[in-house]
Amino acid sequence: MDEETILQQRKEKVILNLKKGYNWIFYVILAAIVFIAFKIRTLNLPRLRDSTTGGWALGPDLDPWLFTRYAKEIVETGTLSVIDMMRYVPIGYETKRELLLHPYLMAWFHKIAVLFGSESVVQSSALYPAFMFALTVVAFFFFARKIFIDRLGERNSNIIALIASVFLSIIPILLPRTIAGIPEKESAAFLFLFLAFYLFLSAWKSEKLSEDLEITSIKNPDLMFEDSALLVKSKEGTVFCQTDCKMDFESVKKVNAAKPDIGFFMYSVANWYPGAYNYTKEKKDEISKKRKHNKINAFVNYVNVIKPKYAVAYAGGPLFPHKSQLKLNDP
Repeated sequence: MDEETILQQRKEKVILNLKKGYNWIFYVILAAIVFIAFKIRTLNLPRLRDSTTGGWALGPDLDPWLFTRYAKEIVETGTLSVIDMMRYVPIGYETKRELLLHPYLMAWFHKIAVLFGSESVVQSSALYPAFMFALTVVAFFFFARKIFIDRLGERNSNIIALIASVFLSIIPILLPRTIAGIPEKESAAFLFLFLAFYLFLSAWKSEKLSEDLEITSIKNPDLMFEDSALLVKSKEGTVFCQTDCKMDFESVKKVNAAKPDIGFFMYSVANWYPGAYNYTKEKKDEISKKRKHNKINAFVNYVNVIKPKYAVAYAGGPLFPHKSQLKLNDP
């Protein structure tokens, strides 16, 4: 066998292997998109310097300095103070009331960043939003692919997801909240948003999660009453949870056919009408009595049609037990 024939055979083998395993090409392109997205968002790093000390600084925004101060405290002490005395002086502010995850994420990121040469918490905080957006692009790619993969196949869905990821990476409106030096909460929120969408689609499209567990989502597409209920089956039994979903008769019959052992049904109103409206007490009482009557009737009707072994009144409105708020429970 001559040398030219051997080279031709090797060339054909390489082409065949590329055709069989073309998916890696998409991941290489995705890596390039992630790199470009990160590069765009870190072009301003040389300017993030304190002109008086020469140290690292953040962009012209207030909240990032608060988050960075919290992250510094977490890095230095391992936790965050219960009361932040630098806010609402002299009373202070209970830190557990909001935004706890964000500074902890920044502190955890700093522990990774120092392994790659980060000089301070401020420098890590400056890099944090660009890093989180890089992860966001990856999550968005898989989310976009998940939307189309069943209808268009893996190859076409990968192409669509890559194109969508490019637009996400360069769209100007996202830059102010994902650029280096502005460690705002949105930089992490985008990641969790697309992860939530991806995981929801993954669960929603999986009728059987295992041989012993099957979950069915029952949706009401009506724009005014858009909601969903769940039917969970396993060898231990079947559980139905209506939540706030107003179901059509066909859906109710399907749940009945599943013969649920336990059913959780909506039994009361779950919004602020008419209590939060500027009506007279007489009108509020009149509306409330009618709504309560209708909800109880609906509860009874659902139970009578679905016929679970046990019915549980579920998904009601909130109660206010404190004496200063008792009037909010009326009517």
